[in-house]
Amino acid sequence: MSELRCVLCNQPAGDDYKTFSLTPEAEALYKQQFPGSDPKPRMSRNVLCARCHALPESARRALAQEAIKRELESFKRGS
Repeated sequence: MSELRCVLCNQPAGDDYKTFSLTPEAEALYKQQFPGSDPKPRMSRNVLCARCHALPESARRALAQEAIKRELESFKRGS
């Protein structure tokens, strides 16, 4: 498995990263949309580094918007 990277800053996550979890409702929706799949392996690769976790909410929100832009651009390049 490749090195874990923070979903917000795209830097190596380091050892003190935080993982995301799904609410039971979100997990049910995921399983409804993707029958037979398990979201846990995908969620374990999406982490938040300690640096980004320590940022104020407004700064994390700005980084999240940038991360979404990066992701959309990668899809455009890939198609």
